[in-house]
Amino acid sequence: MGNLNLRRNALGEYVGENSLHRFGQGHNGGTFTRADVAAAIQNLSDTLGFNVSCCKLTKVAFGSNLNGLDVQATLQALADYKGKRFLKYEKGKSITGAKRLLTELEIKLYDKQRELAEKRQALLPSATLRFELTSRKLSYLRRLGATTVADLASPEFFIAAGAELEDRLGACGFTEQLNGELLSADEIEALALVSSPLFAAYAANRANKDRATRRRKLAAQAREKALLSNHKHVLLARLKAALSELA
Repeated sequence: MGNLNLRRNALGEYVGENSLHRFGQGHNGGTFTRADVAAAIQNLSDTLGFNVSCCKLTKVAFGSNLNGLDVQATLQALADYKGKRFLKYEKGKSITGAKRLLTELEIKLYDKQRELAEKRQALLPSATLRFELTSRKLSYLRRLGATTVADLASPEFFIAAGAELEDRLGACGFTEQLNGELLSADEIEALALVSSPLFAAYAANRANKDRATRRRKLAAQAREKALLSNHKHVLLARLKAALSELA
């Protein structure tokens, strides 16, 4: 029914599954503002014949489409979330997406233009990277202020969800290209040490406390000086711009 699956469970409760965005617009490749969410909720209520606003949420997925990017280069460079590597999905020579499972949510980045084209849902005019968070943890949803369907259209949820997207994206790591010719021998050594999987053990040794701090600082300066492509900086800028259109 209009991109929404409705079923009745063993307790006689109605359970709706799938995307409110898809229900409202037919696909989730376009901008879906707070007003659009409210309109989709009203439309769903009219379609079902009862007010769905007070229905409880058991799963929420929210994200942003980021345009004007080299999607393949970004997915290739995507490395980890706080040191834990992403699982990447490939088709042919292309990476279609990547995900990271955490205790309370799932983080996904994927080629939205390709996904919609393959599903024949929409043809996006430009390459689009989708950054998305999904959670079934009620405690997590409560922290975002999302316990009922009505909450999805609230300013408080939009603000909390936007901040959460920025925070989670900021914790993602990327393999960046560096121009080594711009670096001194000490800077190269500091970068190699800080990038090593053994650096955590090195820094944990009290005898290396001051040296580890100096190496981190020098490595950060070297990376900033020699960086050729800063994927995270670009993504965060695109995310901020996309979020500003949703209020």
